[in-house]
Amino acid sequence: MKKIILLLLLVLIAMPVLAQEQKPETVITTKRLELAGKMHEIWPIRTRIETALEAASQNFPPERQAEVKAAMRKSIQFDQVEEASKRAMAETFTEEELEAMITFYGSETGRAVSAKTGDYESALRPVLIEMLDKAMLDLRTGQSAQ
Repeated sequence: MKKIILLLLLVLIAMPVLAQEQKPETVITTKRLELAGKMHEIWPIRTRIETALEAASQNFPPERQAEVKAAMRKSIQFDQVEEASKRAMAETFTEEELEAMITFYGSETGRAVSAKTGDYESALRPVLIEMLDKAMLDLRTGQSAQ
């Protein structure tokens, strides 16, 4: 169960990066790493991880949620995730894209969008979970997806 939750957590965090087309052998420049660092100051990965942990803990009874979050936090090396995230940004986005992200997410509107993204994902999550649960049930019972 713990591995499934961590996998879900990583997928949720990585979705914006995974949605980008990956380019083979991208050269990570110092400028891209610098821009990725600035983006992380605006949009810290730790905040997104904490949001994902909170969402994952909701799958447990209320009396166990704090314990579950603490256990998951112990498994996460936040500094390593941040460095990996910066590298992933530097590999994925061009300098122009990173500069545009910094401009947007550093603006008042961008900060508002960023703050509401978790609410949006929380609103959508039950619909997706219901559909995935049905798909899993259909697979187990031999039903075809409708």
